[in-house]
Amino acid sequence: MPTAAWQVRITCGGETGSGFLVGSREVLTCAHVVDRDRRAQVVFVGRPDLGPVGATVVERGGWNGKVDDPGDVAVLLLDTVVPVEPARFAALDEAYAHPAPKLLGYGFPRGYDGGTLAEFRVTADQLIAGEWIQLEAWTPNGQPLARGFSGAAAVVQGTGRVAGMVSAAARSSDVRSGRMIPAHVIARHWPPAADLVPTHGFTADAKRLLRTTLVGMDESARPGELATLYADAVGPLGPAHPSREFDSHWDLAWYLLSEVVAAPGECPVTSLVEALAARTEDTAAQRSLRHWLHRYRRPADAAPPGPPPRPRWSPILVEVDRSGSGTGSFVVEISAFRAGHRHVVGTRTLPKARIRAFVLEHIDAAFHELDRRGSALIAFAVPREWLNQPLDEWHRAKDDTTPLGCFSPVVLMDIDRRRSGALQFRLHQKWENLDRLTSSVVHRIDCGSAHTADRLAVRLGSTHDPVGFGRPPKLADTRRLLAASLNAAVPIVVWPRTGCSGTHGPEAADSCAGHRFLDLLVEQLATVAPAELPEYVHALRRSAFVHDGETAHWARGLTLLWEDPRWFPEPGGYRRSPVGQEHWRGPA
Repeated sequence: MPTAAWQVRITCGGETGSGFLVGSREVLTCAHVVDRDRRAQVVFVGRPDLGPVGATVVERGGWNGKVDDPGDVAVLLLDTVVPVEPARFAALDEAYAHPAPKLLGYGFPRGYDGGTLAEFRVTADQLIAGEWIQLEAWTPNGQPLARGFSGAAAVVQGTGRVAGMVSAAARSSDVRSGRMIPAHVIARHWPPAADLVPTHGFTADAKRLLRTTLVGMDESARPGELATLYADAVGPLGPAHPSREFDSHWDLAWYLLSEVVAAPGECPVTSLVEALAARTEDTAAQRSLRHWLHRYRRPADAAPPGPPPRPRWSPILVEVDRSGSGTGSFVVEISAFRAGHRHVVGTRTLPKARIRAFVLEHIDAAFHELDRRGSALIAFAVPREWLNQPLDEWHRAKDDTTPLGCFSPVVLMDIDRRRSGALQFRLHQKWENLDRLTSSVVHRIDCGSAHTADRLAVRLGSTHDPVGFGRPPKLADTRRLLAASLNAAVPIVVWPRTGCSGTHGPEAADSCAGHRFLDLLVEQLATVAPAELPEYVHALRRSAFVHDGETAHWARGLTLLWEDPRWFPEPGGYRRSPVGQEHWRGPA
């Protein structure tokens, strides 16, 4: 698990259970952990310095006291905000891959006041009684699920994301199994969780607006009417019968978002909203639904759930490295990649002032070597002190002032990291996880962040999420944090080249340009797969370049460091001769 900081130990009425932080103050656990009590004590596993924190039970999922009762979900509201980053939910199908990934739970069985881990997997993706997923032990000899694990997050090893919540263990110690309430069922019983659970094509803001609108509408629709709305929404090619009845418009919408695999070209949720907007007599609700359709109905919404096809790149690589013969001298090499083979187009040792002209000339020549069936991708692998240079704004030629980043997708890479075998190995591993994702959840580094470089490197070492900085790496502290991100093999880093001086204190972060940049970045990338980010940022740069507003487009000067080493394979042997200064250009 990347971190256990958001895992908590809950004590209530003499009973002990587990739970996890999902918001600034909200903690999720099982309803039977708190039973009928109103108050509880919470201790953060990874932050014992915070001490016990009081909490009030503010939501219950309808659990009636029996082990097989549905709605075994409770929400605790902490008495105070804590400096702990909340847990994040996994994609809906992440725990059901083949082979099944290992899940980890942090619980507090008898004799383990400090907690202990249990390892398990899902048996199948079939819901039991429409409520639970069956769990089975990962090994026959490890810690079994037992009393004290209730409320524990079921965490997907390798991603650190939460697939659901442990709710029960087998009564017999000879049966090493248990149950989990999956994330989408948690959201059924506590609707705000829907904003936190990733769903294809819709951001948290889109779901929040839709949920508040539907909850505010007349919820007196009979089951038969909701069944008709369902049939119209999924269309003739969709699943004919839902697996359960619905009790509200939002319940139906969430079912369509989280449990229906739509037919190609269909978007059931959009169809539902269109139907409700047409039939409601509530003017305010109709206006809100039409606003939602205008803002969030996108072509991507009509795509079937699941990872989109990975884009096929035709890469051009520009490598700029220190020559070793003086601070102003650099070795520059431009290569084209075709069918996994590297073709060196040009290489020369140059002073910095002559690099741009040489690079642009040879980039143009490199296009002759590319596979025309792919999308061109230009990558600059440069020293770290160059990473904030506006390389994507270089004009293509003397007679063509089009910025390079508006002509083709342009990404940056760190030349030192490209030379590190260990970091390249870890990048390969992280892309195996990134390939399965259909959204990019940005790890924010806001202005005035209290992160230290060493702790940030450890935290990021076991995650593969993109990292977003609110300010450019101009000041020493931000440069250290960027270096920590690179040394932790973070595959994707985004920041603005300008916009925030970083001179204000943390208390002013909410009003600074960098904070607004990250807000927009998080929203924009929420529906973009990591593999598609170069093309998406390319579109943003084009929009920013032609923007005519009174204020600059938010993406003006956006920098994308994106490194998938599989697209830039090194040739066999040494790139530099171990006995001389000449550059190895690959096999003869």
